[in-house]
Amino acid sequence: MDLKIISLSEDKTKELYGSEDCQKILSIYEDYYQKIGYNLPWVGYFVLRENQIVGCCGFTGQPKTAPESNASTRILHNLGFRFSGIVQDEEIGDAWLRILDTGKANGFGHL
Repeated sequence: MDLKIISLSEDKTKELYGSEDCQKILSIYEDYYQKIGYNLPWVGYFVLRENQIVGCCGFTGQPKTAPESNASTRILHNLGFRFSGIVQDEEIGDAWLRILDTGKANGFGHL
């Protein structure tokens, strides 16, 4: 299986996206990206098997945590994410925004 990023400028007329379900997903992500932004890799993906779309998945946005030290912040720290600033989250208000520090990314083996 492969993942294909659902980009901002997908050509909806491609044969790959011919199904009604794919058209709905493309439309949903077009609206969703306007709301949360388009920040790779925190985007939507189509799941492909043998060049056929068999599903989709995605992130709800960049990693945000409650503004306190907890298990989530330790996990993100161990994976190489650093504190970037405070942002507003619809559900919790103030949230810590974490950005992957590519020079310190530890991978999933350090959980």
